[in-house]
Amino acid sequence: MKLTKRVGRAALLGIMLMHSASAWAFNQAPDLQAMVDAGSLPPVAERLPAEPLVLTPLKEVGSYGGEMRTDLLGGTDRGYGWLNRILGYEPLVRFAPEGGTVIPNIAASWDVNPESTEFTFHLREGMKWSDGAPVTADDIVFWYEDMALNTELYPGGPGGHMMNAGTPATLTKVDDLTVKFTFAAPYGLFLQQLASGNNQPPIAPRHYGEQFLPKYNEAGLPDLLKAAGTATWVELFNQKVGGATGSDFAKWLNPELPTVNAWTVTSPYDGASTQVVAKRNPFYWKVDTAENQLPYLDQVVFPIVGDPEVLKLMVMNGQVDFVYRPQNFTITDKPTFFDNQEAGQYHFIDLSADVSAAHALHLNLTVLDETKRALFTNKDFRIALSHALNRPELIDIIYVGQGEAYQVAPRPESAFYDQAFARQYTEYDPDKANQMLDALGLTERDGNGIRLMSNGQPLSIRMDVRTDTTQQIDSLELIQGYWKDVGIDLQVNVIDSALYRERQVANLYEAISNVGAGGLNELLNPRLYVPINDNALYAVPWSYWYNKDDRGIEPDAVTVEQLRIYDEALATADADKQAELFREVLAIARDEFRSFGISLLTGTYAIATNRLGNVPDTMIDSAIYPTPAPLNLSTWYIKAQ
Repeated sequence: MKLTKRVGRAALLGIMLMHSASAWAFNQAPDLQAMVDAGSLPPVAERLPAEPLVLTPLKEVGSYGGEMRTDLLGGTDRGYGWLNRILGYEPLVRFAPEGGTVIPNIAASWDVNPESTEFTFHLREGMKWSDGAPVTADDIVFWYEDMALNTELYPGGPGGHMMNAGTPATLTKVDDLTVKFTFAAPYGLFLQQLASGNNQPPIAPRHYGEQFLPKYNEAGLPDLLKAAGTATWVELFNQKVGGATGSDFAKWLNPELPTVNAWTVTSPYDGASTQVVAKRNPFYWKVDTAENQLPYLDQVVFPIVGDPEVLKLMVMNGQVDFVYRPQNFTITDKPTFFDNQEAGQYHFIDLSADVSAAHALHLNLTVLDETKRALFTNKDFRIALSHALNRPELIDIIYVGQGEAYQVAPRPESAFYDQAFARQYTEYDPDKANQMLDALGLTERDGNGIRLMSNGQPLSIRMDVRTDTTQQIDSLELIQGYWKDVGIDLQVNVIDSALYRERQVANLYEAISNVGAGGLNELLNPRLYVPINDNALYAVPWSYWYNKDDRGIEPDAVTVEQLRIYDEALATADADKQAELFREVLAIARDEFRSFGISLLTGTYAIATNRLGNVPDTMIDSAIYPTPAPLNLSTWYIKAQ
């Protein structure tokens, strides 16, 4: 079959694909050279693939040595969090540093058929895992057939990015370096989904992972289970390799797990250590334009900090080289950081956010309490609560006047911006809110002025919020007062992120606080508009239904139709038609008004020490992107002092 859309071996957005590594006199870090000289490591040319990926440093060719210090806010940064963004973003294809465009990574090139149903990827000859074993098509087959399609490891299926038209992809191994994914219908966003920070790279080290599967090592598993202290092979596999419930954790917990990352974890995130340490991967498969094997940095160190206030002091003292925490370092902190720049020897990096509302509130439309569910699913009830919010005051106090009243809707700079969507029900009108609540039959009140529900109980709403989102917590303290003024008792439930996530996926919350995702990159991150995954915070069980998970609850007819239109958009290869269909999805989200926001997110920033080289002046602020991973951290370096 004739294939089109070939991505060839040519200069592309600061990344070049070169001819055979044997034609180059590659340089390497001094510690690796010493190992080569001692005979404990192969020469650098033998460790690199035939066509290494060549990165153009942002500002200059760096120098080897030193460590970058970033942070982990204890217990909150697992999975596709900070560790993954700094160390773990090595998908099959990736986003370009400036965002948007999908460029080669593990796959040196790819072909797509005219219908966008077949995607053929060509891997790099001679590329190796961190233990020196070859990376081949078998590693992709292993991930897909033995992991993603294994219902004991992945009870909900292989993940949304491997599904289209309700059917998982078919994977074909063409040869040792070539695989083909085939879908039942056109899949116009498959490459973008593969590059997304929200999805798992479809590859795992088969030579290491097979030992933990009954299919390959039934006789040896009892000894492995005993050594690891695990009860089942699934628990063992999640701990050692990864699966649907532990895929993000294994590479931070198990230093023996081979990776393709620039640095590999040597001091794991096991709950006992005070820091996570990742050291240079001798087999890393990227080089710079001066023929230096990357990365420049010897190691990355993540001190585990238990208190955001302590982290702020560490930043001001120059003890953290790079920090990106829009949820903790808010606009109100910026003047303090600004005044201390010279003493702390750091500078700001401006962020371009893909978040819409800086703070978003989500009532659980599938809440277990039936009386509350009847209220929460009533659109007028949600509108009333939105009108009860004094957004001008919130913006003045919480965001020091920077922002504007905004719902959970695409940002003004988005191609999908809809002013009516963004501004609806944002007027502060407590009289109107009271009238609407009265019209819903909530006229009786208790001695504290709290309205009584139909079951005679006070109308109390428990809102979950993470401990690491200090700005949201401050905002909710004000919202408590606004809602009390209209007879609603808001109980703010401040919990750590692990418990927050646990309650979220188990549908144990009444309401939940977060940011308004999907301000940009809406097609890839539409969860707050249409319930496609368990981050659809207004109705997680609807997403389970969509993904054919046994925990699912069938949505209302309007949402079922919205999901159908979204699937049609995903299956559409024509970009204009796809955008037209997605606008229909957004129109339904606007009319349903499932979540509400406070203020448009503005003024976010990151901070870097002046000793850190090749750091950009501006960054995209996005989990999809995922900041700062596409910025080629392997080319960052420590400047000579």
